[in-house]
Amino acid sequence: MIKVVIADDEARICQLIKVLVDWDALGMEIAGIASNGIEALMMVRKERPDILITDIRMPGASGIDLIKQARSICPSICMIIISGYAHFEYAKTALAYGVKDYLLKPINQKELMASLQKVAAEICLEQEQKEADASMAEERTNDRKRLRNVLIQDLLSGQVKASTEEEMEAQYHFSAKNGVCQAFALRLDHEAKEEKDRPEELVWKRTEKIIKSGLERFSEEWILYWHDCFLYGVMNYDARQVEEVRKMMRDCLNQLEAAKHLIGVRVFSLGLGGSKKTSPELQASMEEALLAVQERFLCGSGILLENIEHTPVLYEQRLLDKYTRRIGHALEILNIEEMKQAVHELFQAAVDTPNVHGFELFELVCAAGNIFVMQLDVKEKEKLMKNLKENCDAALNAEELFQKLEQFEEAQILKILKVREADSARPVRKAKCYIKNHYGEQITLEEVSAEVGLSTAYFSVLFKKETEVGFAKYLMNVRMEQAKTLLRETNLPVAGICKKVGYNDLKHFTHTFEKLAGVKPAVYRKLYG
Repeated sequence: MIKVVIADDEARICQLIKVLVDWDALGMEIAGIASNGIEALMMVRKERPDILITDIRMPGASGIDLIKQARSICPSICMIIISGYAHFEYAKTALAYGVKDYLLKPINQKELMASLQKVAAEICLEQEQKEADASMAEERTNDRKRLRNVLIQDLLSGQVKASTEEEMEAQYHFSAKNGVCQAFALRLDHEAKEEKDRPEELVWKRTEKIIKSGLERFSEEWILYWHDCFLYGVMNYDARQVEEVRKMMRDCLNQLEAAKHLIGVRVFSLGLGGSKKTSPELQASMEEALLAVQERFLCGSGILLENIEHTPVLYEQRLLDKYTRRIGHALEILNIEEMKQAVHELFQAAVDTPNVHGFELFELVCAAGNIFVMQLDVKEKEKLMKNLKENCDAALNAEELFQKLEQFEEAQILKILKVREADSARPVRKAKCYIKNHYGEQITLEEVSAEVGLSTAYFSVLFKKETEVGFAKYLMNVRMEQAKTLLRETNLPVAGICKKVGYNDLKHFTHTFEKLAGVKPAVYRKLYG
């Protein structure tokens, strides 16, 4: 509703104005009636009306003084003068102060209604314009914020579309002044869902408030962006304050650590990229910040992580080759214990590597998980890998990182076991397991058939159907693969390996090995041992 104040020292005039107008039809309401200028100004201050109807002459303050002061209180107020004085000078002065209309007494109802309708239309038009301007301003602000957020997104994806300061300003509205630019990544590891009773938005707001308070002390240009469990940031500040900013970031981390019981976060990890001379170099700084965050797997949380060496020291492929063999066999016979042993050996070999980096451990686990997933006969392998990476990224240390891998692989094997529980291949899996445990003995088709509870003839057909090779050839392949492993990883003599994998005749063993491997056992050891 449009608010109206009426001011006239004649009470009957005020009442007349009140009854002459259909206020509801005009979308107006009378907020107050004043009998003098001082009272009218008090009402203007209190009610902030849209329209003031006043006499040109009143006790306490003249109409002109009232207009001046009312305008200073409410710059957008619309005023209508009603007076018994038909002097041009009064009208001229009143109009100079933005009076919308000047009506003479005695009051004419039609003239008053027309004047009010005209003023109401102007007020509505002005309000619509203000709303449109406010909407456009908000939209521009939101567009600017979105573009600035896109900078962080492009930094994370490695696709920054700017190579100069000018392009950074035009593309992302990030205006770096003289000084340095720097990126950081703050990881929040929340409490378990069943324990967390704090809204996610509250966690973000409290965390962001602490970081903002630190940034505002040193930087005029900065961006914060939330995504998943990370608060990413970029900042620009005076190059002389690099050490002070590092201290500020540590202070913010300490404040967050002190408040984490209130925020509902178990662990904070803050990775700080290097300070760069230009904003386009923020790409490198963000990459350094992300590498630094992963160092928490080795260094722990609650400390500022920075200056991480990029050069890998982990011979990933060598470790993965052995893991691939172990995990492949574990999947073949769906043996969870063998899978766990493969993961444990991978973990031990990785953490025992001198000067290994946190990001290397994460990459190793993801690579191992990918090897595992690629051997699964399932759809949506990419989705499985995405879930594994997300789970691993939530790990707090190296041991937990590999536990995530182990838990993931165990869950997949259990799913397969459940699906295949009543499957006809169950006897074959049992046979494979028996062969794995007894390949060094003189086992026969009849012995294995009896072990799985099937006739020799039926088992032979079923085994070949499931494995695509006959029993004898499968047994020979298992023995030869074990012989290769012993040749590569032990110093046992060839004759000893021959007996260990179930052969009594060294000449027959050597011939069979050469036929499958392409070289004699001794040569294979020299090549791959």
